[in-house]
Amino acid sequence: MPPAPSTRVELEEIDGVTVVGFRDSEIVDDYTLNAVRDELYGLVEKQKKTLLVLNLGKIRKYSTTFLANLVGLKARLKKVGGSVKLCSIAPNLMDAIKILHLQKEFEIFPEEQAAVDSFGR
Repeated sequence: MPPAPSTRVELEEIDGVTVVGFRDSEIVDDYTLNAVRDELYGLVEKQKKTLLVLNLGKIRKYSTTFLANLVGLKARLKKVGGSVKLCSIAPNLMDAIKILHLQKEFEIFPEEQAAVDSFGR
């Protein structure tokens, strides 16, 4: 039986910013995609988190649906005056982000602390 959705991401609060790390290195199957999506969206809708940094350093294999879910997360945050920034992206994932022109949608940082600091808190 797969683990509960709450085990898909790790959260850390740094200076009022919620840093999200991913436990899975592969986010490709429907179960994992849905669990990650639900947990990310829940941060905004249920936990009322508005400043997020997604540390994508562990992710090595992904589905384009995962990238679409990140765009959906950004839209949800925008509705509540929030923001999401990405950091520590593996080269293959960065290639996909560039091909899909998502670097225009997200602020991207080479490391987690730089992303957190960019909120100016």
